Amino acid sequence: MASPVLDSMNVDLRSTSPSSNLNGGNCDEAMEVTENGSYPEHSSQTKPLENATPADQKTAITKVANTVLKVGESWYLVDALWIKKWREYVGYDDGMWADGSVGSPGPIDNSYICQDGALKPRLADEIDYVLLPGEAWNLLVSWYGVADSVSPIERGIIEVGMLKKKIVEVYRPELKICESDCETLVSKTFSKSDTFTHVCSVAKEVFHYPDDSKCRLWTYFADYELITDMSQTLDDADVSNGDRIMIERQQPDGRWPRALVNTSSANDRNSSSGSGNTVHQSRTTTYGSNYSSGYSSYYGSSYNREPSPPGLCGLSNMGNTCFMNSALQCMSNTRLLTQYLLADKHVDEINADNPLGMQGQIAVAYARLLKEIWSGNQSCFSPREFKSAVGRFAPQFSGFAQHDSQELLAFLLDGLHEDLNRIRKKPYVELKDSDGRPDKEVAAEAWRAHRMRNDSVIVDMFQGQFKSRLTCPDCQKVSVTFDPFMFLSLPLPVKKTRQIEVTLVFLEPMVKPKSFMLAVPKRGVVKDLLKELSSQSGVPYDRLVCADVYSHRFHKIFRSDEQVSHILDRDIIFAYELEVSGSDEHLTIPVYHREPDQNPRTSYYYYSQSHALFGFPFFVTLPRSGTTYRALYNKILYQLSRFVKPEKCGQIVKDTADGDQAPVLVPNGDVVKMENEDVVKMEQADSVKTEASDEAGAEQMREENGDDVPDLAGDESEKETSTAAEKTAATGADGSAASDLFTLSSINSFGSSSSVVTFEDNSEELELQSQTHIGLDWNDKLRKLAYDDEEADKCDNYENGTDAADAAPTKIQLTDCLKLFTTEEQLGEEDPWYCPQCKEHRQAMKKFDIWKLPKVLVIHLKRFSYTRYWRDKLDSMVHFPITGLDLREFGLDPNPEYEAIYDLHAVSNHFGGMGGGHYTAYGLHHSEKKWYDFDDTNVSSASENSLVSSSAYVLFYTRRDAAAAAAATVNGDGAVNSDLAANGDRPDSASPSLSSSDETLAAVSNGSSGATATDVNMDDDEESDDV
Repeated sequence: MASPVLDSMNVDLRSTSPSSNLNGGNCDEAMEVTENGSYPEHSSQTKPLENATPADQKTAITKVANTVLKVGESWYLVDALWIKKWREYVGYDDGMWADGSVGSPGPIDNSYICQDGALKPRLADEIDYVLLPGEAWNLLVSWYGVADSVSPIERGIIEVGMLKKKIVEVYRPELKICESDCETLVSKTFSKSDTFTHVCSVAKEVFHYPDDSKCRLWTYFADYELITDMSQTLDDADVSNGDRIMIERQQPDGRWPRALVNTSSANDRNSSSGSGNTVHQSRTTTYGSNYSSGYSSYYGSSYNREPSPPGLCGLSNMGNTCFMNSALQCMSNTRLLTQYLLADKHVDEINADNPLGMQGQIAVAYARLLKEIWSGNQSCFSPREFKSAVGRFAPQFSGFAQHDSQELLAFLLDGLHEDLNRIRKKPYVELKDSDGRPDKEVAAEAWRAHRMRNDSVIVDMFQGQFKSRLTCPDCQKVSVTFDPFMFLSLPLPVKKTRQIEVTLVFLEPMVKPKSFMLAVPKRGVVKDLLKELSSQSGVPYDRLVCADVYSHRFHKIFRSDEQVSHILDRDIIFAYELEVSGSDEHLTIPVYHREPDQNPRTSYYYYSQSHALFGFPFFVTLPRSGTTYRALYNKILYQLSRFVKPEKCGQIVKDTADGDQAPVLVPNGDVVKMENEDVVKMEQADSVKTEASDEAGAEQMREENGDDVPDLAGDESEKETSTAAEKTAATGADGSAASDLFTLSSINSFGSSSSVVTFEDNSEELELQSQTHIGLDWNDKLRKLAYDDEEADKCDNYENGTDAADAAPTKIQLTDCLKLFTTEEQLGEEDPWYCPQCKEHRQAMKKFDIWKLPKVLVIHLKRFSYTRYWRDKLDSMVHFPITGLDLREFGLDPNPEYEAIYDLHAVSNHFGGMGGGHYTAYGLHHSEKKWYDFDDTNVSSASENSLVSSSAYVLFYTRRDAAAAAAATVNGDGAVNSDLAANGDRPDSASPSLSSSDETLAAVSNGSSGATATDVNMDDDEESDDV
């Protein structure tokens, strides 16, 4: 769970290096929050922001980043956007500025990832937030502080799963606690590492039970289950967010208010329970083996035990487990594997000693789940036992977070393979290079080597073989390898573009900004964005600069070669037209608007600041030398002329005689033309004007500018009714001459005053640098008169730069995805291939082909795209055949022993987007020859027309010859043949009735004896597999 802050340092948070000491060394003590919500002052050992350069910060964080997770320590969540800005500021990314020119990230702001004082649900690590060790958090807080009304998001380290993997517990389960009458539910938050003994203590406090009272706990999902081991943790019992816990208090006569259901001797076994202790009840049924689930619970009779046809049993959603239910229903309808497991053929093949396996527990738990689904005794079942087994070995699937059905399928198939691997001791196998040998020879050699280490029913049914060819672009060396595959992950042949809204600020000040919706390649760079904007606006792209605006300042100024993936969907992106591009003689300097802060922050962490930012930032282009204060003032005022009207304050704007020069502000002064071609200098009168001269000046303004200039003289009545604000605005604070609308300050990238460079209003040249930021400190009263907020915010509506081809839906066939998958492509610069002949890394040409096809083909449509900064889903419709998928043109084996024609038997669907969604499944019930829609507990019939949709995500196909062989194992009398899993040709005889086979499935799942359950031979023909 490494954070993006640490990724570029190549730091593994779980490395074996010594962990950081949160209370020692040169770092501050762990953060504490006082009762009033403020932070205690840090020791003087931590550098304040003014003295800690970006390089210092990078070094300090690097020292504390190499921290292993330790139970009991605290980590902190930080908004990924803030961390992104910090990384850019200190220069972690290649080519990033580290001189302060990018802009300080400002106080740590977690407001985006919080809602109503709590962490928003379903946030993703490294995308929405990052995790920092306590020392790193303390350092960042000492440098930047924390934004107003934002509290630290502190989380502890716990151990989960059978392997005791250490994780940061980002989301802690909130449980509903009730008494035996269930009238009142009280929500309490716990840790997954808390025991039921602790939960019982909390429940006693909630309902005011004496500490010595005898109580026991029940969990509830489909029905109440008695907690039999109070030392068990919530993680061990797979208790999830929203689960209900009922506390039952023993009566004075020794009886319990809730009698055990369907257990006549339950009360006798409950006679010796102490405080927080309960009797042990266990349902550890085994199926033809000595393996049990190890899951102790009591299932009440109110469970949904209504009979249903075998295989048409819904699965309960235990809290965002629709992804698991979808995957399980698809697997349940995979007839070859289901027959194998229901017939207990797996029992003799369980490999409990495989170090890569799950001690056989995944195979046992899944087999038991199938028996429940195919028993026909119930219409709904809770797969809690299976989920608990998965969570013990794959903690990422524990809890209540949403996951990917394909990822769960990958874990399940791999777990079943390792649990059922017939190879007890894997030999060392060295593969030879192809060296120009025939493909058939090399492929057979690679497959035999694979089967020497991997021999299971999963390999028999689900694994195929790829041919991978790499060609060196320099020496033309060709390397051919053959590798096994479990999934066929196919890309979608759609134009991979992304929509980004950009607001363009033109150089001409009187032209309002204009927003554009631009389509750019998802893997493109900012230069692609600027070129698209240039084509839409007519502004040359090399005179455009792109920036992220946040809180009235530049959070990030993007380089043209930077990936557009660094731009988040929530970023506010501006583009600015510049006067010049790439000139060594000019500087492009950011400018911020500032006003007096009515509530200045004076705490240690907010380092006293008397100004607040407002409006939109912009750029001003200046020569590297020769710029004076007054010239800069006039140039900026000209750029603001659309929404800043000095004449409303009794000041004049004149055009210079030279058309190439900017207009000049004349606040009762004279224009002095300068030699500098970019700016002009102006003398400002510094004597107090009399009332008569004010009237004369106003008259002159009216002659030159029309009626927009106020009548400063007016009649006596107007003078008497002049507002105090107007009178004050015409003079300084002390009643002196009329002042500038704003003063110029040298500030840092965050908008705070800088002590490095000071600007003085004199004739001397200003000291300007590449990292200089300018602040316009507005006169509060003059701003109200001259600054038009409404006009400043005006922007023309965007134009959509997406062409018709992007917007129009494209009909995509599954074969199009296959052709794209097998198309030759060049490796990227970040993923070169080492050529054994050149002895160098090369961007080789790579091509995948399918050599051997499995009996059960699982096709994964790659709809989801992930990067560190964004997520995306493709909802394009992919048309796929329900019957008769012909893959003969894609299989390269010249002499296959099967006909590569497939029929669909299951589909895993995903509805919704990346922020949230829902999984369902379609499954073909063979005995009824009908399709059904499996939506958690709901099972309903489905038409074939509904199968092909834009939500189809994982497709399950069975090869016709394998399906026919499976059906042929049961004849009309119920006898079972021995070639169920044979990898032969499709039989010429007509397909036998499927109903008798599925009756056998139901019989086997109910534990029927006889030849049906014992004589099934699922072993593969080894010779037919070694193609």
